[in-house]
Amino acid sequence: MSKLTITLESHVMALLQNLADERNASVQEVATEVIEGALEDQREKARQRLLALIDATEGDVGPITWKREDLYDR
Repeated sequence: MSKLTITLESHVMALLQNLADERNASVQEVATEVIEGALEDQREKARQRLLALIDATEGDVGPITWKREDLYDR
């Protein structure tokens, strides 16, 4: 586990503390959950962009002119 020190505006810290109190959790647990959620959202958006790019690509491999045996020396 790594340690991170951040500075938050007092109103943001109050909101984070209220959320932690509502969930009966620590500020660290809630902050970690929020950060992980944001990172997962970004990962999913990147995945969706990649899938859209794959769908939009009109790549063509072309004819296969080799045999499997040609690829390996036996």
